[in-house]
Amino acid sequence: MESGGAQVESVLDPSGFLLAGAYAEALLGVLPDNASAEELATELSALVRLLDEVDGFEGLLTAALLSKAQRMALVDRVFDGRCSETLLGLLGVLARNARLGLLRGVSARFRRLLDAREGKVEVFVTTASPLDDSDRAQVSAALREALRAEPIVRARVDENVLGGLVVRVGDRVFDASLATQLRRLKKAIVSRKLKATT
Repeated sequence: MESGGAQVESVLDPSGFLLAGAYAEALLGVLPDNASAEELATELSALVRLLDEVDGFEGLLTAALLSKAQRMALVDRVFDGRCSETLLGLLGVLARNARLGLLRGVSARFRRLLDAREGKVEVFVTTASPLDDSDRAQVSAALREALRAEPIVRARVDENVLGGLVVRVGDRVFDASLATQLRRLKKAIVSRKLKATT
């Protein structure tokens, strides 16, 4: 029997993160091809945007005071006929288990898993000024060759990067910025001076 105050997991909580990953993996496992998985990824992204844009919508979906029956009825009323059967099924399972709060995590993890299945790699590129189309194409080509995968380039600007660029792939960081080179040079000079005085 379900208590009226079911707690909704947060994706910041490690158990919530793991649960979101498990739902995303199961979801990807039942989709036969990448085209249908891409459609679902698009739907999930649109739903997350809706949570961001509509005041109170996420709070309504994740309200701890709702019973299982109320959550299920809410999902049917809001989403039936407005989304794919696959997404409706996911929302029903999440509602039944008081886990609609995992939607953002499921969406993000599903996208990463699908990218991996398609041979794509998310790459974060930081530069001192915005990349134009030509620069982005050159960076993408170099990354494609180096990674032997299709890079999804997420560019960002940071004025502290003096020339060059900083590339992050997963946990690995490749720093080819002038600022870093100057810091290394300064450290080497200080180290040589210290050795000379000892």
